[in-house]
Amino acid sequence: MSKSFYRRPLPSSLVAFSSAEGRRRFNEAVCDGTAESFFPLVEQFQTQSEPAYCGLTSLSVVLNALAIDPQRVWKGPWRWFSEELLDCCLPLEHVMTNGTTIDDFACIARCNGASAAVIRNAQLHTFRQDVEEICSTESRFTVISFDRKSIGQTGSGHFSPIAAFHRATDSVLVLDVARFKYSPFWATVTQMHEAMAPLDTDTKRPRGYVNMSRSAIGSVPLSCRLRFSFETIGLSMKGVPEVITSELVEVMRKSDLSEDEKIDLLATVVSDLIKLVSGLDGGGKDKSKGPTGICCKKMHAAVAIPESSRAEDSPESPPKNGNKCDSCSCSKSDLESIESIFSELRAQARQSLVYKALVKLESDEDLCLPEWLTSIHMTPTESASVLVLAIFYTGAPDSLRDLGVRNLVLRTEIVALAEQIRNSEHYVLCKERELHPGNPKELVV
Repeated sequence: MSKSFYRRPLPSSLVAFSSAEGRRRFNEAVCDGTAESFFPLVEQFQTQSEPAYCGLTSLSVVLNALAIDPQRVWKGPWRWFSEELLDCCLPLEHVMTNGTTIDDFACIARCNGASAAVIRNAQLHTFRQDVEEICSTESRFTVISFDRKSIGQTGSGHFSPIAAFHRATDSVLVLDVARFKYSPFWATVTQMHEAMAPLDTDTKRPRGYVNMSRSAIGSVPLSCRLRFSFETIGLSMKGVPEVITSELVEVMRKSDLSEDEKIDLLATVVSDLIKLVSGLDGGGKDKSKGPTGICCKKMHAAVAIPESSRAEDSPESPPKNGNKCDSCSCSKSDLESIESIFSELRAQARQSLVYKALVKLESDEDLCLPEWLTSIHMTPTESASVLVLAIFYTGAPDSLRDLGVRNLVLRTEIVALAEQIRNSEHYVLCKERELHPGNPKELVV
């Protein structure tokens, strides 16, 4: 029989939540108003169902505490976040084996309607200020990614929400989601700050914390289903200021320019932007072969679409089997809803000047789209137009109307992608190098 365990005692440097001292701190925090986030969190608090699910469990607790509607069924007729529903960005099989990094966590959070600001290398006073401020509200929450060994526990990387701040002892209440191992505990701000410093073995970067709230976008963004992975493809925004200049934006706003003249002007700009984001794709003149078999809910390949069945002009719909998708558990109504949204998104993307510039480049055989720029719901040209519009929005937020974007569905997707760009490692590090040449430390995103 293999060795088994029943819980672990907390190190003496930590204070159990249920102890007399832990209760005293909690009561004082409630009186001080720095335990406001505790109540919505504890209503949704749960134990992780898999040893490597600490990130997914912490996220489902916070998403439910934020009262975000997942827009898909959990069980029976009920819509509710649970770990198994958080299958965008990474397949659950991968998470079960490898866990999640803090960037994975943020990606999944944004994919499910939350705003997630990742903070690494924060100064001690900044971390203290953040937790005190957020613990004093019911509408924002902090999830910390820390190294257990640093606070005397067994194990390595772990995620859990922070639920309260106690001023007198300068400590925070960590609602440990691995309740089978450790009970919730109080630790000093200094202890938790130091526990974020060790490098994550996967990313080779420090851990950190994520400040979360309901996304201002208002609905679940579709960006993950477009398979844009800014970290993987190495998207660098370094050259964007040289491409999207203030002069270009001013010219685009001139009323005396015809649409054809604007498209001609944009064609060169769009071509430069596509080259900018496809630098690590391997180049070559082969056209992208069209949509790959990506499940409507998952980022990873599900069912390969035979080469002969791929259409040039319209993407394949996800395969269906009765009331279910063949490649995941999406219901027929889920699929119809997703397809309806993408149909509207495609129609709006085609009306933009960026799409028309891409079509012009294609007709002149002067466009080489990278292979990763595909979606099961959109053609590569449509996907490229949305991505380029997001880059425009990142560089010049007021330019969308001048580029023919006048509808909320397309604007919502553009804003979601722009947020993903701004939170990508390459964009953050690039901005830091611009501000502090020769001293590229990490910034609050």
